[in-house]
Amino acid sequence: MKPCPDCLKKGKLRYILDRDQECWTCYYEKHPDEKKIKDESRERFERAVKDYNADRAEKRRKEKVNHPCAHRRIGGWCGLSAIHSQCQYSKTKALKPAPVGCGDAIPKKRIVKS
Repeated sequence: MKPCPDCLKKGKLRYILDRDQECWTCYYEKHPDEKKIKDESRERFERAVKDYNADRAEKRRKEKVNHPCAHRRIGGWCGLSAIHSQCQYSKTKALKPAPVGCGDAIPKKRIVKS
C-alpha cells in the first residue's frame, strides 16, 4: 500500500494499492460523469431491493391471511410445533378432521368488508 499522491498534495493521507495511481475520491473528482453513473446504478439497485422485499412481504401477508388455521405463523411455521417446523397442512386441508387435516386447527375470524 502507498499513499495517494493527489491526497498528499491536499494534506490528507489515504492509502491505495501499489498498482493504483489514485484513490476513488480523487478519481470521481476528476470524472464526475462516472460518479453520476455509479450513483444512478446504486439508486436503481437499492430501489430494486426495496421493491423485491416489499413484494415478498406482501406475499407473506397474503399467505398468512389465506391460510385458515390461526396456528400458522407469518414465516409458514406452525404455532403448535415445539421446534418451529413448517406447517404441514395446506390451506385446503388444515381444517379437515384429524387423519387428513390438523385436528387442532382453529379457523381464523375474517373481517368482512362491506
